[in-house]
Amino acid sequence: MELNPERTLELWLLTFSLLVVSLLGWLRLKLVIDAWQFLQQAGVQPGPPYQALLGAVWGLGGLICAGGLLARRRWAPLVIRLTVLFLVGWYWLDTLVFTRAPDALTNWPYQLVLTLTWVGFTFGVLALDRQKRYFGVRYGSR
Repeated sequence: MELNPERTLELWLLTFSLLVVSLLGWLRLKLVIDAWQFLQQAGVQPGPPYQALLGAVWGLGGLICAGGLLARRRWAPLVIRLTVLFLVGWYWLDTLVFTRAPDALTNWPYQLVLTLTWVGFTFGVLALDRQKRYFGVRYGSR
């Protein structure tokens, strides 16, 4: 068994997807801060504090997960799985409960397929034996 296996293409793609999630979260936060007064005057619900929190959580979550993956931290696979499930759950809760736009669900089948693909890819990549070796998981031990 290799002592220090190299990062696989799948891990690079997962890292990239987490960095994209992070970037989108930080961009959302910046846009909300820049347009705070406008959003309040327009009566956007939920309001700017919620929108800013959403951006910050996505930005921080993606960044922590990508950093843990790049740094080969043993906690990264578990934290990535939990974070992805949390973000996906929050996305769908936000979409189904909080979004008041009449056309918010016009492309829900596409959103669902994209969500399931990302979750499946994340869990599938982290379940591979070569990824377990990369993170130093020992077989047969707890």
